[in-house]
Amino acid sequence: MPERESEVDPPAVEAAPAIDPPPERLSATAQLLPGVLLDRAELCAMVGMSDAELAALESFGVISARQGSGTGLYGDDAVEIARPACEFLRLGVDARHLRQWRTSAEREASLYEQLVTPRYRQRNPEARAEALAQLRRLDTLGGVLRTAMMRQVLRHHFE
Repeated sequence: MPERESEVDPPAVEAAPAIDPPPERLSATAQLLPGVLLDRAELCAMVGMSDAELAALESFGVISARQGSGTGLYGDDAVEIARPACEFLRLGVDARHLRQWRTSAEREASLYEQLVTPRYRQRNPEARAEALAQLRRLDTLGGVLRTAMMRQVLRHHFE
């Protein structure tokens, strides 16, 4: 029986230098299920942050309690935001500077909403589904573009 040729991987293409990956603890080690709400102490314990760090992030609108909760309850979005925000604080970035990310996200979301709102307002379920698909695509493209631009701006540090 003749030997089969082993599959050969194509030659590796040199990838653009990337920024160091986030620390292990920033990857979703413990995730909050959608719809589950945490109080202040639970959020701090889950993320490993102090109440003072949470207060600083809240004072600049980086993290906020769920609207309408009235008692300071936090959802899965707050957990996802708190992890990297807390890490930024510990790396010496003040909470007031983290507000820039919130402002940038709000501006980007506003642009996307302007693009999809006319289609989303239609009563046709297919048009609404298309609008939501376009919104997801815009969000994905925005993330890819931000990553590429950040890599480009910081490239000289990593060469």
